[in-house]
Amino acid sequence: MKVEALSDAQERLAALQAAVASAGRDQAIVAGLKDASPLVRQNAIALAARYLAPEVLAGFLADDEDAILRNAAQAALERQGPHAISHLLCLAHGPNHEVAFFAVQILSTINDASAKQALLPLLDHADRNIAQATVEALGHMRATEAVPALIRLLAGDPWLQFAAASALGKIGDARAVNSLLERLDDELLAEMAVEALGRIGDAAGLLPLLDRLVSSDRLPLRDQLLLAVAAILEHNPGLRGLPARARLWQPDVRAGLADYLGGLLAMHDTTLARSAGVLVVHAELWDLMPALLARSPDPGEECWLEGMLRRCRRRAQAELLPLLRHPDPRVRAGTLLHVPF
Repeated sequence: MKVEALSDAQERLAALQAAVASAGRDQAIVAGLKDASPLVRQNAIALAARYLAPEVLAGFLADDEDAILRNAAQAALERQGPHAISHLLCLAHGPNHEVAFFAVQILSTINDASAKQALLPLLDHADRNIAQATVEALGHMRATEAVPALIRLLAGDPWLQFAAASALGKIGDARAVNSLLERLDDELLAEMAVEALGRIGDAAGLLPLLDRLVSSDRLPLRDQLLLAVAAILEHNPGLRGLPARARLWQPDVRAGLADYLGGLLAMHDTTLARSAGVLVVHAELWDLMPALLARSPDPGEECWLEGMLRRCRRRAQAELLPLLRHPDPRVRAGTLLHVPF
């Protein structure tokens, strides 16, 4: 910003702050909401949230000609929080679909528990944009009361299926697991269903996802399957890897998976490499341990790997002790650092 422009903006800001104590306060705040300077607008938004009624701010949501004013009013309503909820709910159920859409988005940002039940009927709104915004809002709000309706939407309007699967993952309720597993054959929805199952983390999803991980060689679906399997294993430490070992110790299965996991362990993608490491440790895929131990650990990864190996330390000691004589010095160093002898 040029010096002259900054000076002008500071003058307008000073005038706005001075107007707070005057009879023209509300008009000055509205003018500030439309100001070209972000500095002035941000201060006007804070003042609007404090001094202007929700009904006044909501009136600007329908202003198609002044997007700056509309966005500023939306930000002010978000700041008002619970004070604005009752009026926003009226708008969300009102006849103006554009305003209803904005109202649902604002309610999602406010994220107050009192709005969850009132939003449920909007999942079946005739306007699909409002219905989708409601799905996304209830997912963001982690509204467990919406789970049955969201499960129903998984098999309903294709426009809403993707948003419903994502919302179910964010809510994290195990009631959705079976319905999400049923969508794994859906070409368009499979990746989001897998991601949601990983976020839910319920053990019931482990074996079906493992089977898909073994049989699928299609990317990026296979990567998503690995991330979900690792998330479930980490979420359920009591499993101790037994289901994973039962599946992955079969010779024909291991032969097809080893190259994939080994390639990930050599990558710079920390998230995928760590997920591969979780599966290697839980399933005790000893032939892949050198690749895991040779990795240059990212910050915090040392504690994670040592903790993982500690869970199976009795078996790990016998299998990994020979790695202290491995020809690769990185493997020897990783073994000394991470294996709980």
